[in-house]
Amino acid sequence: MEIDTLRKALEWSTVLHYAVATIWFIAYRRHRRWYGGLIERLFGLSKAEVDEQVFLLLGLYKIGILLFFLIPSIALRIAS
Repeated sequence: MEIDTLRKALEWSTVLHYAVATIWFIAYRRHRRWYGGLIERLFGLSKAEVDEQVFLLLGLYKIGILLFFLIPSIALRIAS
């Protein structure tokens, strides 16, 4: 695989993963009461704890996107 092809694949993966993160955020914000109530009944967490966990996972997902897709694509762009 050529470096340019890999760089383009990483850039498109970054865009797609950020789209997934955006959809996740919008879906959670729109259905917050339903999802919070479901998790509250299943696991005994309060709605504030559910919010905290969802946004923690969303933040970790975004950090993963940066570390595994965006930074390598920038490095390949600089190297080529």
